[in-house]
Amino acid sequence: MAIGEPSNPHSARRAELARRLLADPDMYRVWRELRKQDVNPLSFLSWVHNAFDYAYFEAVRQSPSESGNQLDKIERLLSDLKTEIEQSPLPRNQAPALMGIDHPSLPPVELSIGWHGMNPAHDWIGYPISIHGVLSVALGMLAKHREREPLRLVARQRGRGENVEIVSFVRHMAWQCERHTGKALAGSLAHVANAIYDQANPLDKEAARGMIQKSPAALRPRPNKKGGA
Repeated sequence: MAIGEPSNPHSARRAELARRLLADPDMYRVWRELRKQDVNPLSFLSWVHNAFDYAYFEAVRQSPSESGNQLDKIERLLSDLKTEIEQSPLPRNQAPALMGIDHPSLPPVELSIGWHGMNPAHDWIGYPISIHGVLSVALGMLAKHREREPLRLVARQRGRGENVEIVSFVRHMAWQCERHTGKALAGSLAHVANAIYDQANPLDKEAARGMIQKSPAALRPRPNKKGGA
């Protein structure tokens, strides 16, 4: 079973990634560099695991235009529904409701749910939730997802010999390294990619740097014609 397959359990993927990194003889250069950059090895393994998962799904994702259009549509629908609730005569009361949990051994949870926020004239017990508030949270989550979108984008250059999954992995890792050390560490990332993917044509520092420098720009949301973001 390939380590990237969704049917391979999360813990098994993490263990196999760690094994490959520890078993590769060239990785000593990476560990030495991480010590110089004061990077915790366990944190680095977590970056590798996250980047590997992102890269796997990057290889089968929608095209940038399809993904952008879908995100735009979701944002418009959320914004429009939020506005309609704000302007509606729907009551401000809360009502009990059972919310199912996606786990076979856990029972549904009873929540207090309403259309709008809590009425300040009443005292509430428990965890009241408003649909209007959930929509606001969803819009915030979508905005944060868009901020991360550059990590998930790879310019598909068919026929040029580039492996989409490996390019995406290198770019994800470079983003993590720059975020925590201020440097992309292209040479170290070339060793990491070679250890994980066991390529017939291993990457060198220049190849990894080229992948990083060619990272595409972020997807930007188009303005909502009805006034939303």
